[in-house]
Amino acid sequence: MKKKSIQSQLNIAFVSIGVFGILTVTAIMALLVYNNYNRELERKIAMEANMISGELATQNFFNRYYYELEKLAVFAEVNHRVLIINRQATVIYDTEEIDRGKLYAIPEVINALNGKSSYAYAQKDEVRMVVLPAKNLERDTILGVVVVIASNQEVLQTLRMMVYAGLGVVVSLIFLIFMASFWLSRTITQPFTELIRQMNQIREGNFEEITGSKGAKEVDEIIHATNHMIRSLKEVEENHKQFVANVSHELKTPLSSMKVLSDSLLGQSNIAEELYQEFLQDISNEVERENLIINDLLTLSRMGNQSTALMIKEISINELIETIMKRLKPLADKKKIQMFFESSREVTAEIDEIQITLAFTNLVENAIKYNKDGGVIHAKLDGDLKSFTVQIIDTGIGIPEEEIHRIFDRFYRIDKARSRETGGTGLGLAIARQAILLHRGSINCESEVGKGSVFTVVLPLKYRN
Repeated sequence: MKKKSIQSQLNIAFVSIGVFGILTVTAIMALLVYNNYNRELERKIAMEANMISGELATQNFFNRYYYELEKLAVFAEVNHRVLIINRQATVIYDTEEIDRGKLYAIPEVINALNGKSSYAYAQKDEVRMVVLPAKNLERDTILGVVVVIASNQEVLQTLRMMVYAGLGVVVSLIFLIFMASFWLSRTITQPFTELIRQMNQIREGNFEEITGSKGAKEVDEIIHATNHMIRSLKEVEENHKQFVANVSHELKTPLSSMKVLSDSLLGQSNIAEELYQEFLQDISNEVERENLIINDLLTLSRMGNQSTALMIKEISINELIETIMKRLKPLADKKKIQMFFESSREVTAEIDEIQITLAFTNLVENAIKYNKDGGVIHAKLDGDLKSFTVQIIDTGIGIPEEEIHRIFDRFYRIDKARSRETGGTGLGLAIARQAILLHRGSINCESEVGKGSVFTVVLPLKYRN
């Protein structure tokens, strides 16, 4: 089923609301006019009935043998049909000579003759009537009944005219509402249409920020968020290109070295055994370096795979860090670096031991590689009820402030020549950061050139997937 566009939905909504509103207002106005007219009509005929009843009682017409009602002056002031009914419920006078002499025993007349009501309103055959007892004022007895009848045809005709006029107005307003809704909905949806057009260009690889006319606050927010996403995509694209270039360079460098060494061996005859062994050792070192890069890349790839499940179990963080530092002590001893571990409490946390061990190993190895001879490495562990914090503090060469935000990028090196000497691949911090993020933790660095660096890792005690 094809979905309706926002513009068509807005058109339908605007027209429906407009038509419903017009019809509702028209119906309410017609009902008010009808009720007001009936109330005014009832007031007039009640007043006329009172005038006639009072005159009949004054002139004592009900006790006469011959009723000369036509001679009553009050009828000159009456504009509606009048029936005079005696005690036997017989019509003795009808201004329209229709029911004279007939029995008029409707419930309202019977009640009036029995003294059960002072007056009553009734509706019959599209007419409204008022029934009023005519009393003897001296004896307070009922002499007869006065009925004044008014037709509803006038008000019904007025209402019909209102309905016809209202329909004409409704048709005109529906047309105007449709035109207005079409313009308004188009105005509202135009920024979204432009957004869709430019976002389709993004899908085709054109990462230009969205420009053009802006709409309401929400549209501006969408444009701002989209442009932020475009900048992020550009950064990801650039990082991807840089990463591919770095991978190609890093993998090619050992191969180039091996090619040069092997060509040197092949191009010489009668090579001394010592030189031969040296070249083979260099080739072996380059192979090992190539293998190290590939293993680190595979590690990063596995960490980046969201489907890879972490092997979470409860581990003593104190024992884990002590084991890492004990294993790396021979590397530190070569540079006469002292390593200390300080813990304020026993900390047990739910982690993937292999990945977190890899992360802290890389941090401590970096602290050794980029430390000064005779330097110090200080590992601190602390925790609270929700998380634990590990700090790796060194007295090494430090990191320039403008470079700190890039040290976790893959293959990024501050001093490439020094990194070659230390044997780093440029992936250690990226691996550490990825492992920590997989555990919903955080890592940051503070450093000062010439004084050293502090890497702070915060991890939750309980793993939450």
